[in-house]
Amino acid sequence: VVFSYRMRVAVLLLALIGACLAHPHDHHHDKLWKPVALEHPKPSLNETDTKWVLFKQCNPKWATQKLGTCNLDLCQAGCAMSDVAMILATRGVSTNPSILNSWLDKNGGYADGCDIYWADVDKFGKTKFMGIEHATYAEICHGISQGHGIIGNVMHGEHWVLLTGCPSAGVFEVNDPGFDRSTYTMDDVIQEAVYHMVN
Repeated sequence: VVFSYRMRVAVLLLALIGACLAHPHDHHHDKLWKPVALEHPKPSLNETDTKWVLFKQCNPKWATQKLGTCNLDLCQAGCAMSDVAMILATRGVSTNPSILNSWLDKNGGYADGCDIYWADVDKFGKTKFMGIEHATYAEICHGISQGHGIIGNVMHGEHWVLLTGCPSAGVFEVNDPGFDRSTYTMDDVIQEAVYHMVN
């Protein structure tokens, strides 16, 4: 599914500390995913240098920063936004989860306080949001090879990770903002938020 640049597709983030919950089967223009904090996650704080910039939502530099204007912080509910920050930073935008969160808050990038409008970051001039898609493994891997920013919805719809490579059949390398995990399988991915790169 391809959406126009002007269509603001909102995704509400349900959260756990170091992860995010969502209801991927809601069909109200991708807008009905309410944030709810859950208990007992064990997030990772490690960050490493990769081809794609890696940010951890529970980095102590911004872990307790409020996500938008909700009663949730970046560590609790910042996975999708952190993935978007990775894409922008990789493309040369001077940003991180803290900076991007503040920018979204000040520029109308959140619905209902902390529900990210995926397409709003296209204003930086580095991306074009293509929509929420349900692509095949081959299509996703082709997109990754073309340098597209593809964010996968995993953990039964509870979390978002940046897909960065296809090391073997049915397997994705990822930048996971919430956990010490470097791969997921195609079976783990429910849907994808897709950005094409511009400039």
